[in-house]
Amino acid sequence: MKADPTDVAAMLRFSSPLARAIVVLFIGGNATLAIATLGLVQSVWPVLVAIILLAIGAALVTIPPSGVLPARNTIGILAIIVVITVLINWNLPAAGKPAYATWHFGANTTLLFFMALRGRVGIAWLGFTAMAAITLLWTIDGGRGPMAMLQFLPNQAGNLLLGTIVAFALRRTSVRIAALHEAQVERAALEAREAAAARERTAQASYLNAVARPSLERIAEGAPFTDTERAAWLRVEATVRDGLRAFVLRSPALTQAVTRARERGVDVTLLDDSNSEVSADAEQVVVATIISELSGLDDGHLTARILPDGRSHAATIVITDGELSRRIEL
Repeated sequence: MKADPTDVAAMLRFSSPLARAIVVLFIGGNATLAIATLGLVQSVWPVLVAIILLAIGAALVTIPPSGVLPARNTIGILAIIVVITVLINWNLPAAGKPAYATWHFGANTTLLFFMALRGRVGIAWLGFTAMAAITLLWTIDGGRGPMAMLQFLPNQAGNLLLGTIVAFALRRTSVRIAALHEAQVERAALEAREAAAARERTAQASYLNAVARPSLERIAEGAPFTDTERAAWLRVEATVRDGLRAFVLRSPALTQAVTRARERGVDVTLLDDSNSEVSADAEQVVVATIISELSGLDDGHLTARILPDGRSHAATIVITDGELSRRIEL
């Protein structure tokens, strides 16, 4: 499956040891702050419950480590934020500044921050709105007045706004990186194809030079030509044709065996109808079998064919010697 170029979580490697260490530090830091301010709250148990819920929320926001945050995780985090806000708000002192006892606002906003990074920007702001509404009810219920809410949440709203901006910026950056990577892959593939084509041209030139050059130089010298030379050139032409029609069977040992067989009067035809590369083991077996069969022929005809993919056999060899005909399936 092709990776999503907008997957910020994968880009930030939420599954890496560093990410896990950050989660542990986040939980530990907030737990330390909460325990340090136990003297400012009315009861201990809401704080302990909130710490446990925060740890669960931190796990939910990083699992799974890639892709948009699943709906179940998103709903679970929203519920955790609502419960933590209710537990801690009504556990704070009725008057005075609660100072760092309001640690839960920053912790909740951090969860919403990462929720936005995981592609749930709108729902993250919905969670912040819920936290703000609960805090407004608490300030009214506790006698602090509705304006007291401004004492606690403006900075957290700024943090979430920053998270939203970062989420969109990272998503755009991730798309650009993915496009750049795809372009590099395409360029590398093109260079590989060009290099393979160059190697093939070199191999073909070397093959033709080794097989046909002496004959071409003799022809270039001009007539008169002997019948022996003409017969030898026909065999050279057949060898070149073998290299084109049966490239996979092109090997020095087989070329030599085929040439000697043709000199004895054997009609040899080599064909490669395969749709993909033939394994080295299969090639060796076919070549060895052809050489073995040619060594016993003084005339007649031999046709060796590499079969297309999907057949029950890899190759067939048909030998006609006089009135006898044999078929070998490999």
